[in-house]
Formats: sequence, structure tokens, C-alpha cells
Amino acid sequence: MIATTPRGFRKATFLYSGALNVAFLNSPGAAA
Repeated sequence: MIATTPRGFRKATFLYSGALNVAFLNSPGAAA
């Protein structure tokens, strides 16, 4: 995803960080 506007960039960053958080929480070692 390429964001060309500050608002789009902020939204992309939010979605990306959210995806990373979900992946981390769903990872086998998250509960360690």
C-alpha cells in the first residue's frame, strides 16, 4: 500500500501496526 497523503499514511500505519499486533498476539510464543 502506497500512501500519498498524510491522512492516508496515518491510516496505513495504523492498519499495519494493527496487523502486526494481531500477528504477535496469535503467535505461539505470545503467551510466554
